Amino acid sequence: MSPSETFSLHDALVKVIVEKSYSRIAVADRHGVFLNVAPNFAALYGGTAEDYVGCSAFDLEKSGILTPSVTAKVLREDREVQFMLTTRMGRTVLAQGFPVRDAAGSIVQVASFSYDMTDLHILREEYEYLQQRFYKQDGAARSRGAESEITQPIDPAMRSIFELVWRVARTPASVLFLGETGVGKTMFARLVHQQSDRRTGRLVELNCASLPGSLVEAELFGYESGAFTGARQKGKAGLIEEASGGTLFLDEISEASLDVQAKLLKALEDRRIMRVGATRERSVDFRLVAATNVDLEARVESGQFRPDLYYRLNVVPIIIPPLRQRQKDLPSLIDHLWAKIDKRYGGGKVLESSLIESLLRYHWPGNVRELENVLERLYVTETGPRIGSDRAIRGLLSGMAAPPLPEASAPAPEGRAEPLPKVLARVERQLLQDAQKRHSSTYEMAASLGISQPSVVRKLRKHGL
Repeated sequence: MSPSETFSLHDALVKVIVEKSYSRIAVADRHGVFLNVAPNFAALYGGTAEDYVGCSAFDLEKSGILTPSVTAKVLREDREVQFMLTTRMGRTVLAQGFPVRDAAGSIVQVASFSYDMTDLHILREEYEYLQQRFYKQDGAARSRGAESEITQPIDPAMRSIFELVWRVARTPASVLFLGETGVGKTMFARLVHQQSDRRTGRLVELNCASLPGSLVEAELFGYESGAFTGARQKGKAGLIEEASGGTLFLDEISEASLDVQAKLLKALEDRRIMRVGATRERSVDFRLVAATNVDLEARVESGQFRPDLYYRLNVVPIIIPPLRQRQKDLPSLIDHLWAKIDKRYGGGKVLESSLIESLLRYHWPGNVRELENVLERLYVTETGPRIGSDRAIRGLLSGMAAPPLPEASAPAPEGRAEPLPKVLARVERQLLQDAQKRHSSTYEMAASLGISQPSVVRKLRKHGL
């Protein structure tokens, strides 16, 4: 095959990819002149593909047709770029531009991708308006001394969140729940599924932090027979396939590898996936709900999370506040959790009001999960139909009170200050020893000290305890 034939074949291949791809693609040369433009790209900015091919991105930018042009920006700044813009058609677009370089590092072409975010942008505006409306309503009710429509004493911020979840559940948008460990993100994800038009389908859940990256990919996308060592002989459908017609909930999505993120984005965009080791794609139809307890925007800035997937997930970010910031929720939560525990064990036990008052004074670093664990511990360890004795209260308070700091030791000899690391190590060891005396497990120690259980284990080993 001659060089000219190879070049023609390459051009034809690029043309097919651009025109047939679901993504809105445009390819320009080193001068910014468009060589190939997808019809859906042209429709997004106005006009037809023929209106753009042969035209300069710089000229189109000056004339206001591309405002601004991602292709022109790539060539001016000599780097990949990404930004949001509003087209003359009134569409909100996420534009990405990527330089194609030769062996010397010079730009020879620019490939740009445009994602229509209009519907997602409108939904976010509705979300912000909804939150403002509920806060105003709550303030007006308080100024009138009116009773809340909700009979239980629920924090106004949480009432707003519940209403938002019910509103968003009825849309096809992806949802991202943010908040500390134990605040109830999984419960809200299940609520989204139950309130959606997909509730008759399956809710499939995966914690991305619970498996190595390679296994997360196999679990999500499935695999064919012989795809890797240990693969099932008949292969296996992935969780995305199992969630087709329903909802996929990915907890701790921040822990997914960049490869998994890329494939997940493609599945969201194209509604097609390919199993590991497969040669053909499969159609899927799922709704994604995700959750994380880390700052995803910081992960994007550090290159650990794909910005395009972040924008796709961050349509309606719902922040679940920690329990210490929603004290009005505690009475209703205690009632709800106690009823659930009582049903599980069938003992017909009741909490005395004096014990409930003790629970209300605690700051709950482990959030709702810690509250449920404490209530269950009370239920199974205390005898009698009514729990609220002095012994139960003393045990509860001693188990949950913050440990006092050890008294400062005498100054080092000759007036020399003791090195700070040595002082901190001694204080840490003393706190661990005090916690060991009060608690019977590392989980209780973790809740008391305000750190995670694995951190407690590591620190006990470190100090030989």
